[in-house]
Amino acid sequence: MMYFKNASLRLRSIGLALFFAVMSFSQNAYAESELASILEETPVELGERIASEFANALNSGDIERAKQYLDVNSLAKLVTEELDLTPAMKTGFMKGFLQSATPESLVNSFLNISPNEVTYYNFKRTIETEEFGARPLIRIDFEEGGHEFVLLFINENQLIEDFYFGSKANLTSRISANAARMFVGSKRSFLARMMSGDSLDNQVLENFQKMIAHHREGDPEKAYESLNKLPEELLKSRFVIDMGIVFAQQLNDTEYMKQLSNLNKYHGDNESTAFMLIDYHFMNNDLDSALRGADMAMAFWGANDAALLNLKSTIYSLQNKLDKAIEMSKLAIKSEPEFDGGYWNLATFYNLQGDFASLTDILQRINLVFDAGITSETIATVDEYQLYTESEEFKNAWE
Repeated sequence: MMYFKNASLRLRSIGLALFFAVMSFSQNAYAESELASILEETPVELGERIASEFANALNSGDIERAKQYLDVNSLAKLVTEELDLTPAMKTGFMKGFLQSATPESLVNSFLNISPNEVTYYNFKRTIETEEFGARPLIRIDFEEGGHEFVLLFINENQLIEDFYFGSKANLTSRISANAARMFVGSKRSFLARMMSGDSLDNQVLENFQKMIAHHREGDPEKAYESLNKLPEELLKSRFVIDMGIVFAQQLNDTEYMKQLSNLNKYHGDNESTAFMLIDYHFMNNDLDSALRGADMAMAFWGANDAALLNLKSTIYSLQNKLDKAIEMSKLAIKSEPEFDGGYWNLATFYNLQGDFASLTDILQRINLVFDAGITSETIATVDEYQLYTESEEFKNAWE
């Protein structure tokens, strides 16, 4: 997979995956929490505790525990309210929505976001937004590089009823409703045209259903093949491009960049795509656009987020602005001392500057903080450190 080296902000799209994971309502709330402690909590404290407990359940792979935090019945209502349907149609739609999957599906959409690498789910802080107010943030970090940002929406039942994803700049309920509009709610919908006897639309619907089925079966290659059989007008739509990104990320970099190129071509002027297109600009060496995207992300998700600060440090380094790069890495470390990306970026930049004294200090600090096991032998295996291994600083510190 392609990702930002060092800073590694490879955005992993799971917002759409939740559309495929619609499920039945789980009535069990976090049973282990005591009522007394709940009554003493402020709304912000409650949200932060639920976010932390939900993240811990995901980290431990505890599906049963994780699904107890979810109010999917409320999610179904939110989706249904977004649609322009008659009362009878709303009842039928909501019933079908709730019957289409199981509680495990939503949790598994988180756990299987990147099945071939270690994934970490961490509650970071409460984000205050103009549109949504105060919401707890979970950042998903991938061992091989990359991040996803998720806001949790907690209702009066003290359960999670919706999610807002950085890679989509949208709510799960709205994403699902946008998908549903392709089939219901207008004379131009697939379903309406199919019922009128349009054979072409029958084939379109069949391909769409196959695509969803292959995705649920964990076969992104066949899902992507079915997606590419959709009509050209649909392949240009934001929803279908977003799905293409989800599938292509699991296939290869060529197809991933193809889908990002389509997103930029047909929807690049929409602010909601700026976050996802950071990767596209980065890989096309449009570093100014990548930096603007990073700044937009920081304006929403927080100016002190270590992952985003580390991203900016990488961009500055590629612009040959090493002083700014070092400044950003130091801020990342100060903001989140447990985030190792800032330390490794700083080591890279000191090495590029030939500042071997500072390089020695940061490598030793990495050993101290992360028990990394760095030795003279491991350093000697890194080609980029050849000059360092010949320096007096190296000999004095490691030999």
